[in-house]
Amino acid sequence: MTSAALTDNPRSRRVSEKPGYRPDGLLTQAVPGKARTFERLRLDRVDWEAHRAVPVNIAGLEPPPHSVREVPPLALFGV
Repeated sequence: MTSAALTDNPRSRRVSEKPGYRPDGLLTQAVPGKARTFERLRLDRVDWEAHRAVPVNIAGLEPPPHSVREVPPLALFGV
């Protein structure tokens, strides 16, 4: 999973760091006509599991009976 926070907004970045997101580079985008720098953040499964504080159950992601999806949705979550 990915997220981003403006570099001049440490509180927003901290919200993402609590569940385990880690820095993943910088990104500059135009925000109402002005260049703003964002810090990209990434959360991988190992960090998510190390930081989660409540049990999580995934339901309702089974593919439809006649689905032609290459990757079953639950496989994306390692289930």
